[in-house]
Amino acid sequence: MKLVRYLFLLLSMSATAANITPGHYRATLQLAEQVELPFHLEIKLQAGEPVLLISNAEDRFVVDDIHYTHDTLVAKMPEFDTELQFVAKGSQLSGVWINHYRTTDNSIPFSANLTAEALFKNTAPAAFAYEGQWEVYFGQDEAKTPAIGVFRKGTKTNEVYGTFLTETGDYRFLEGCVSGKELWLACFDGNHAYLFHAVLQDDGSLKGSFRSGRHYQETWTARRNADFKLRDPENISFVKKDTPIAFTFKNLKGETVALSDERYKNKPVIIQLMGSWCPNCLDESRYLSALYKQYQAKGLEVVAICFEKSEDFEKSQAQVSRMATRTGITYQVLLSGKSGKNAATLALPWLSEVAAFPTTIFLNRAHQAVKVHTGFSGPATGEVYAAFTRHTEQFIEQLIRE
Repeated sequence: MKLVRYLFLLLSMSATAANITPGHYRATLQLAEQVELPFHLEIKLQAGEPVLLISNAEDRFVVDDIHYTHDTLVAKMPEFDTELQFVAKGSQLSGVWINHYRTTDNSIPFSANLTAEALFKNTAPAAFAYEGQWEVYFGQDEAKTPAIGVFRKGTKTNEVYGTFLTETGDYRFLEGCVSGKELWLACFDGNHAYLFHAVLQDDGSLKGSFRSGRHYQETWTARRNADFKLRDPENISFVKKDTPIAFTFKNLKGETVALSDERYKNKPVIIQLMGSWCPNCLDESRYLSALYKQYQAKGLEVVAICFEKSEDFEKSQAQVSRMATRTGITYQVLLSGKSGKNAATLALPWLSEVAAFPTTIFLNRAHQAVKVHTGFSGPATGEVYAAFTRHTEQFIEQLIRE
């Protein structure tokens, strides 16, 4: 019976692979009736098996953890606990995107067609200049949240690249178009499904809606303002005076790790509060991985403390290990056993609050906090990210010299 089942699965895999047509697809997630989020999907065959490449503006990631269940292809996202499940019929794909972080109502219809069409169809000539910096507010009245929109031309006519910076991080790589008085931006990064739409108003402002998946919708407004600033990310959270900085958690091998360990003695330490489910944390982890390789030999240490969606150690261990491997992390990664910002604040009583993931604490050789940075603005923010990396590396060199 085992041999028969094996042969059946082998034949199913071969038949499914044979049905997939390599090439560039226009893929969509159906967020609501007549509301679709488009994204670029390319399929390649390597050794006869499919590999997916998903693109958002300049960002591109590979999905190569793929298996078959009868006639269904299951493609697990590289770092996040989500997956695409679909059936391939020549130049058409149909199925669902499943978000395992949600326990109910966690799937969104997915489809794709082999085509050279643009992401957003029927574009008219742009009726306004969209490039530059915009002062943005999500929501209304007392509940509104400030942000900075940064938009620029893409590589094709009417194409727009950009992102939104907030006080807790950025929305990463967004791609869309301007059509007449309308602006569209979208992103599918394997964890979040973002869709932004706005219409030019008579006073030159933008007004529209923002969707995140099928479960969240908010209004947003924007007005040109090159001088608008958000709060300083280094003045949001702080380490309490006269409260010793300490932590003791288990690493991915189940070993107990503490700040008081010999490994960290008399060394500057960066403490990264993060979650493997957090795209901004993913961007920061890639940066800190490169930073650690550059400065470890000079005495710098980095340690990540993870606050996962699940408090189950083995489940969190598997997911975080996967993310750490994919991002090339070689510093210690610890599991807090807790989830959420409130739990993180309680788990670290020496910190005023954890306002966002990631939050990053910089310690000197005496393990005194010299800086607390809330959020992370990654590569999609362009010069903001470049300036941050320059400043951070200068700061670390100073910590090492002291």
